[in-house]
Amino acid sequence: MKKFLVAIFLVSTVLAVDCNYCKDSISEKPYSIYGRNYHKSCLICHHCNESIEENFLRYSFDEHMYHDNNSCNVICMSCHLRKGIEYSNGMIQCEECHDKIVQTPEDILIHKIYVLELLSSYGFNDLSEANISIEIVNYSQMIKVKKKRLFFISRLFKDVEVTKGFAAHNKKGIGKNKKHSCKIYIVDNLHELDLRATLAHEYLHAWMMVNDIHLHYWKFNDISMTEGFAQLGSYLVFTDEGSLLGKKKIEFNLDLYYDNDYGEGYRKMKVCLDYYGWDRLIEKLLNKKDLSCFDDKNLLYLNRNKINN
Repeated sequence: MKKFLVAIFLVSTVLAVDCNYCKDSISEKPYSIYGRNYHKSCLICHHCNESIEENFLRYSFDEHMYHDNNSCNVICMSCHLRKGIEYSNGMIQCEECHDKIVQTPEDILIHKIYVLELLSSYGFNDLSEANISIEIVNYSQMIKVKKKRLFFISRLFKDVEVTKGFAAHNKKGIGKNKKHSCKIYIVDNLHELDLRATLAHEYLHAWMMVNDIHLHYWKFNDISMTEGFAQLGSYLVFTDEGSLLGKKKIEFNLDLYYDNDYGEGYRKMKVCLDYYGWDRLIEKLLNKKDLSCFDDKNLLYLNRNKINN
């Protein structure tokens, strides 16, 4: 009996977790966000200091949370650290990050060249020669573009998600005579790091399009594979940046991001990248070969690293 009680004590000690907010032990099932555990009553909005009963929208890089509403959602969308104000393009930015937005065509061209050279260094050599154009639009124009291009989705759901970028694909002809072209739409007035990451993301979408690669038809049969591969472009930009902000964006925008397509999809494709390396992964995609990297061990890794909301 004594051994049994000791065993129960040891198990309960191992399983017990402390709340990341109040530091007290959590006796019931913890509410887990980005790998951190909370009492539900301890989920506090950093702006209004009230309890967060429903899903939160923003989680800042200094670990603060905010209500999913216009009055509390005030954290800068670029650095995720400082409070900001909403500008005419719909972006919430602090003054420091707003000073780093990219506006002129000359500056956009500089960042475009940087991204193309970065991607080329990892094996994407044909992007600069492909028929890919870029158009800068505001948020309203982005919504119109996506509704037009995603006609059936917008009819089904009545709305489309506003994103920082969108790659539209056009093709003419059939067989060997098939010709591809892409237009990348980017929201205006982005922070320079966000612009480069968005460009890299959309360029990898364009690369898949012009090479007739359809990842969502493969192993998992969902769109997350496609978005996950495109997220690897953002990963390259954040890694090359080498700054604290770049590292934080890898952590929160990629490694711990809870979205099924952009977060979970990235983690799936990062498993493939770590397994094959860039050269073999690109070769497999171009040759339309299945990705055998998802063995039981790697799938177990993905399941363990799922974000619980």
